[in-house]
Amino acid sequence: MIRMNWTELVRRGADLNNTDFRIYRCASCGRFALYDDEHMHLFPYAQDLTIGVLYGAGGSSCPCPSCRTPDSYEECDAQSMRRVIEDTEWSFLFV
Repeated sequence: MIRMNWTELVRRGADLNNTDFRIYRCASCGRFALYDDEHMHLFPYAQDLTIGVLYGAGGSSCPCPSCRTPDSYEECDAQSMRRVIEDTEWSFLFV
């Protein structure tokens, strides 16, 4: 589990009420997204965390914004992927 930058998450629109964030990655193209495990919402846009879709366990289909592959996101090990994530628009996540 990584320590996240809660201040920046809120600034970008995240609701921190009973959340359990994970970092997901598109299995097709490698694009990252933020996933709230408690509410089963996927947030594919780092700039606007008010845009989320119900994802998994009967949720909506969510195509990757980059490659358009449907339902291709899966949890990744954020700690081992940290250097890769830091080179993306999700770099703000890390404290």
